[in-house]
Amino acid sequence: MQIHVSPRHVKLTAAIHAYIAEKIGHLEHFDEHIIGSHVAINHDASKAPKHAFVVKVHVALPGPDRPPTAT
Repeated sequence: MQIHVSPRHVKLTAAIHAYIAEKIGHLEHFDEHIIGSHVAINHDASKAPKHAFVVKVHVALPGPDRPPTAT
């Protein structure tokens, strides 16, 4: 699986990349057909330290894209 990391206002270190790869790698346990993932890390210095970092993950699976269903 390919993992693409996009840091925004964060220096991407080898340790951060290894941590992301380890955690995203666990997803293959649930579905072995995962094509790849895109991880966006954003840091906002104006927010409180507890809420300064936002991480978003998009996982690509084979098949057509569908809009999310309402629950």
